[in-house]
Amino acid sequence: MQPKTSMAVLFADVAESTNLYEALGDTQAFSAVRDVIQSLTAITESFGGRVVKTIGDGLMCVFPSADGAASAAGDMLARIAQRPPTDNRKPLAIRVGFYFGPVIEDGNDV
Repeated sequence: MQPKTSMAVLFADVAESTNLYEALGDTQAFSAVRDVIQSLTAITESFGGRVVKTIGDGLMCVFPSADGAASAAGDMLARIAQRPPTDNRKPLAIRVGFYFGPVIEDGNDV
């Protein structure tokens, strides 16, 4: 286990994904969620962060600074809001939150 270090930990997930699966079915909903996760991963990397893990319809990322996490969060929200609706439904939305402060890294996990 590594000593404590300060970094930003960001969580983002698809809002109301259970309703999405019920409305679209597993295959189509999984595809839509996977596309969102890929977009969020690219945004994370473009702001100097890394994805620690994906968890179903969301992901956990780390950034060396709060500024990087805040910029990534804003870009994530803006880009996902611009996506066209899936199958004539309302557009997908995401929830994003982050923390900056001491964390303990354990291998690739935080």
